[in-house]
Amino acid sequence: MFRDGLGVKNRNECDFPLYVTCKDDIVTRIDLSNQNLNGTIPSAISLLTTLEHLSLWGNIIGGSIPSEIGSLTNLKILDIHRNKFTGTIPSEIGALISLNDLEL
Repeated sequence: MFRDGLGVKNRNECDFPLYVTCKDDIVTRIDLSNQNLNGTIPSAISLLTTLEHLSLWGNIIGGSIPSEIGSLTNLKILDIHRNKFTGTIPSEIGALISLNDLEL
């Protein structure tokens, strides 16, 4: 459930069909592309173990790509290009054994 800090109370993550795709109430796709988002990708991304598609391209996301992204072993598409990332690409991305499309 989202918390008050996001301005949403008592909502399920699957209640945002334009941005989140779910299968049996499990998040499988997040597409927040070209939304002018800033900040960083939190290490808690690793909790989304059922995620198959993560698209965050065309934002202003900065900082480093968290190494925890390597725990998303169901990920087939990772599209995070056209952002403001710094640092090196984490070697843990090599653990994404289901990955078919990688755009950095």
